Amino acid sequence: MGAEKDRQDWFKCELDPATLGALSQRANRRGMTRFGAFFAILGALGAALVWTWGSAWAVPTLLAYSAVWSFANAAGHEACHGTPFRSLALNRSLLYAASWMMSWEPVSVKWIHARHHSHTSELGEDAEYLLPNPIKWRDLLSLASGWNQAWGYNKELILLALGKMGPLMRKAAPPPDAPKVFRNARVFLASYAAIVGASIWTMSWLPVCLLLLPRMIGEPAHGVLRITQHGALATGVKDHRFTTRTMRVNPVLGFFYCNMNYHIEHHMFPSVPFHALGQLHERVKAQMPVPSRGVFGALGEVLATKRRQQADPTHVFQPLFPGAALRVAPS
Repeated sequence: MGAEKDRQDWFKCELDPATLGALSQRANRRGMTRFGAFFAILGALGAALVWTWGSAWAVPTLLAYSAVWSFANAAGHEACHGTPFRSLALNRSLLYAASWMMSWEPVSVKWIHARHHSHTSELGEDAEYLLPNPIKWRDLLSLASGWNQAWGYNKELILLALGKMGPLMRKAAPPPDAPKVFRNARVFLASYAAIVGASIWTMSWLPVCLLLLPRMIGEPAHGVLRITQHGALATGVKDHRFTTRTMRVNPVLGFFYCNMNYHIEHHMFPSVPFHALGQLHERVKAQMPVPSRGVFGALGEVLATKRRQQADPTHVFQPLFPGAALRVAPS
């Protein structure tokens, strides 16, 4: 109830309820097509890695495979919202599969992400707020390198396997879910240990490179995108237009990223599935900031803000709205 009230307190663009209802429709076929294609591409790259194993071609193949693998993050994120499919069982299956791929515990990550939407960019309340202002090089490089996620998720999984929850997780996850959380963490860690054992048994790095290393090698691809989502923007403001960033990206990145480049729209209307976010953007864009020009444009905004914060630590990026002068985030 408290989280729902927090969400209601946030500003929302004007949108006809019937239109929102139509955009929020979930469809099994769309989800199967989109995520079936994702796993087919990943499977093809995995087969290519096996085929090229032992040759120089294995290195670029592993890098490409790992980069695609990292977008299980986007798939799991969608599944946290229950929006990819109409079927609850399919949504749950996708969440568990993506969580295993990313070293998440699926039950707790769903609650943590719900809290991220209720307390977006609130220091001490949002466990996914990873780049607080003023921005520090340590935090920026940790995200860009993927170290933040690779270390954080694996450390958290080990602690959960030991029956220990952090303070924010205890706030987010209902106590009755704790046994499931601890059980899932132990099962996941046991499966990872089995993969290491298979590599030792076969005296080959292939099992580890196919099923364990990609989640770490590919982390920078998604770490950079995480910087763009909320980096350099306002903190503690209940208007997603000032705490969150939408950017234009090419269709290939949009496909793998599940259209999360429309990030303001997603935070404002989280019930809208990934496939309808482009349509939602067109409906509300007159009330929204001008989108950033791709990933590099967004990173440029973050870095320019960081430079200004050296003189003024309170400075944050102020988005430009269409047909208006620069609007300042409300305090």
